[in-house]
Amino acid sequence: MSLCNFLIYPGCLDLVFLVTLGIRKCTDVYLPFYRRTTYVKTMVIVAIFPPPIGMGISHPVPESGTTQLHNTALGLSTLCKSVGLALGLASIGLVPTTLYAAAGDLDTSFGTGGMVTTAIGTIGGYGEAVAIDDSGKIVVAGPSYNGSDYDYDFAVVRYLSDGSLDSSFGTGGKVTTAIGGDGSGYAVAIDGSGKIVVAGWSHNGSNYDVAVVRYLSNGSLDLSFDGDGKVTTAIGSGDDRSYAVAIDDHGKIVVAGQSHNGSNDDIAVVRYLSDGSLDTSFGTGGKVTTDIGSAADYGYAVAIDNSGKIVVAGLSHNRSNYDFAVVRYNSDGSLDLSFDSDGMVTTDIGSDDEGYAVAIDDSGKIVVAGQSRNGSSEDFAVVRYLSDGSLDLSFDSDGKVTTAIGTGHDYGRAVAIDGSGKIVVAGFSGSNRDFAVVRYNSDGSLDLSFGTGGKVTTAIGSGNDYGRAVAIDDSGKIVVAGHSQNNDGNYDFAVVRYEFYEVPNGDTCQLYAVHDGGLNDSQLFTVNQTTLEVNALGKGCPGCDIEALDSHPQTDALFAASGDDTDKKGYLYQVNQSNGDLTIIGNIVDDGEIGNRPKGYDYKEVNAISFRADGSLWGGAENEGLLLINTATALAKLVVEYVGEIEDITWNEAGTTLYGVENIHNDPADSHGADDFEAGVRLLAYDGEKVEPVCQGLMNGLEIEALETLPGDLLLFGFHGSHNMNIGVIEPSNCNLIAEKTISTPYNDVEGIAWPAKSCAK
Repeated sequence: MSLCNFLIYPGCLDLVFLVTLGIRKCTDVYLPFYRRTTYVKTMVIVAIFPPPIGMGISHPVPESGTTQLHNTALGLSTLCKSVGLALGLASIGLVPTTLYAAAGDLDTSFGTGGMVTTAIGTIGGYGEAVAIDDSGKIVVAGPSYNGSDYDYDFAVVRYLSDGSLDSSFGTGGKVTTAIGGDGSGYAVAIDGSGKIVVAGWSHNGSNYDVAVVRYLSNGSLDLSFDGDGKVTTAIGSGDDRSYAVAIDDHGKIVVAGQSHNGSNDDIAVVRYLSDGSLDTSFGTGGKVTTDIGSAADYGYAVAIDNSGKIVVAGLSHNRSNYDFAVVRYNSDGSLDLSFDSDGMVTTDIGSDDEGYAVAIDDSGKIVVAGQSRNGSSEDFAVVRYLSDGSLDLSFDSDGKVTTAIGTGHDYGRAVAIDGSGKIVVAGFSGSNRDFAVVRYNSDGSLDLSFGTGGKVTTAIGSGNDYGRAVAIDDSGKIVVAGHSQNNDGNYDFAVVRYEFYEVPNGDTCQLYAVHDGGLNDSQLFTVNQTTLEVNALGKGCPGCDIEALDSHPQTDALFAASGDDTDKKGYLYQVNQSNGDLTIIGNIVDDGEIGNRPKGYDYKEVNAISFRADGSLWGGAENEGLLLINTATALAKLVVEYVGEIEDITWNEAGTTLYGVENIHNDPADSHGADDFEAGVRLLAYDGEKVEPVCQGLMNGLEIEALETLPGDLLLFGFHGSHNMNIGVIEPSNCNLIAEKTISTPYNDVEGIAWPAKSCAK
């Protein structure tokens, strides 16, 4: 087999689409090429080398085996073996072999095999809560034994995203705080400034009071919080405990739990101002208690909805057994009478039902998770309510789901909702307790792509392991925290991280793109790497105006953005890569934190999105600038203002430079004779401080709509398609077009392209 010269920059590249674009000879475009293959006739891309550029070509590629690649201009020498590149080149041994983690697998990049345990206190501690800060650091809180008559202290541990202890926090990543004679932290939240708030209870010498501690980001006590960083609050004359904490948009701290009324317990809520003082605009002196029935009621979870209403979930005794209980309060602490007419709901599932966790989805539906007794043992239980408090009958037909994980007891303790609307419930299972996680689709059915039949159990050690809390990071990975029994029979903090998405192997590596079939009428499609087959992905989206695509660098999860500059809002979606279904994450609106746009400001024309190497999602909004977008909420920050028509953006592999293409109208008609627009094209670069042009006149004025990064920092371009598609190689330092080729295609108006880096670059 005759092989062409191989260009390598700066290492071994997976350049499937550069190889299979119908280019007949290497000399056409100076690209790596092994043999003539069937042309890809439905995709238009251009490969360019961001500076610094090396175009030296030398040395033919041997027929097989280990290949020595050399680029004389770059002075690089790389030893490249058959690494399973998805090139469809089995004849020379380059076939995909590596399989990647499936949803529910342990994330082996975290700790040891996906698991971390941390000894804290004199003989142990219990992880009870978890939160993830904006930088991806994981904060776990709970009580730790202080060695004095079985008294406990508040304990907090912070981990880096790889599972190692964060040495910049406290002492070696750990902090313990004595509060009263016996204090237990039970809940954690992180405010907008990165301060860590832990809630629980503390003994005052006679009984227990609600206790709250706030830490600075370095782990020291925040002395601006009640003078010493600690607050205790007596609600009644008996024991008062808080099990949950949330922080509202104004920085007010809401804790929920229970208060003894003299004969039994009531649900209790306390709200503090950001300085630690009681918020007297809430309830009576900052406190509210609610008696649901004539017996005991407990609040174990709290969430705040988009309107500022406070939702507390827990359980209520009906004089025979327990039922799920939900109470919703107005922002002033009064019961919200629009919620089941009296602000309170109880739900009977089985013989004994206990709600321990609550989350609110983007549509305002309330999800409560816990456990239900089936007659002989406990099962995971989930109930979803509409915003008016009624059961959501679209959720498993009656609003209620129970799930047996094993043959014994299964205890649900925590819930989170991911960016695609799937519900993740964590807890523990089995006679020798193991961490347990179940993932449900939004309709209440088990997500069969997760673990085995939607379920995962994890034994950390040989003893009991209790999963107590769950959070989902910005990349979609599932973090479960709790405690694990060590060899001495005591307990350590424990954290496990799971993959959330099934990453395709090299055999199914494919390029994703979106085609504009007319005004606000979008069609997703794929190009298969092995067969070169082009297929529509789903039935299309009439009425949609999808402008951008990109895939997450660690998970390959596919995201899309849309919007136009008239009266429609911009949206962020997650794309189902098997059928093209779009799940709306939310409107792309400003979060108001930076202040250069008001909170809730609509970014209508979001033409561009790109993931940075750290997993953060960036966007480009026409005549607005560059955005940082939260993939869980679609809330955005305007990082850099820029007036212009930025059509797409892409980060280089290292995450140091963001490239963008800008179409400049009112220029002379392009050299290809298009008569439906007049445009010039400018290549831009953002280095973390400012946006500057790299070159202008890109591709002789073709209107570029899509941009993506390939391995080795090659760039792919897609073009507006009222004329035939054009491909070529451009050096951006001077915008010289080295070579080009025109092809015809049915999907000729490419608005966005996404290269799934994890599955295609291995």
